[in-house]
Amino acid sequence: MIQNNPKTIILVVFLGLLMSNCGTTGQFGITRTNKPNVPKKRTAESQTPQEKEVAFEQQIQTPEEDLISYSNLRNSMVDYAKQYIGTKYKSGGIDPKGFDCSGFTQYVMKKFDYDISRVSGSQEKEGKKVKIKHAKAGDLVFFRKSGRVFHVALVVDNQKDGLKVIHSTNRGVVVDNITKSSYWKPKLSSAVDVIGGE
Repeated sequence: MIQNNPKTIILVVFLGLLMSNCGTTGQFGITRTNKPNVPKKRTAESQTPQEKEVAFEQQIQTPEEDLISYSNLRNSMVDYAKQYIGTKYKSGGIDPKGFDCSGFTQYVMKKFDYDISRVSGSQEKEGKKVKIKHAKAGDLVFFRKSGRVFHVALVVDNQKDGLKVIHSTNRGVVVDNITKSSYWKPKLSSAVDVIGGE
């Protein structure tokens, strides 16, 4: 039986305080049982739209992936242009009701977020000049008569069998092999890469 001795009471209180602090102070070799509150790494499913946008912008493509994506863009542009084969020619035309040559190239490029000038002479000054033999799908080629640009066409492909373009002529929107055309071949003057990436 514990007597009401002041020394005994002080000792009991001291031991009680000591025991109640164990497990939370880290003293006497006892560690915390609760871990610090570390935020979880956000997964794609839990990310906000803003976080997803930042993550997308931070993705870096390899040169090979970059070439593939630009190649796909160029082919998509050509495929889109081909949807208008047969559309009638219209002087000053800028939409599917009727195109002139530069109205057609401007319309197709704009679909892919490339804003180019309205007239062929100005379009020739945009983008990067390339040699005609190196022109790729999606590039623009220009034709001169009496020293001035009078026509523009979009390259479909440039293979051993010739340079094929899609353009709006007096026959409407058509695909022509320029290399085999006695009318167009001698007037072929320059090529421009508006898309870039390669």
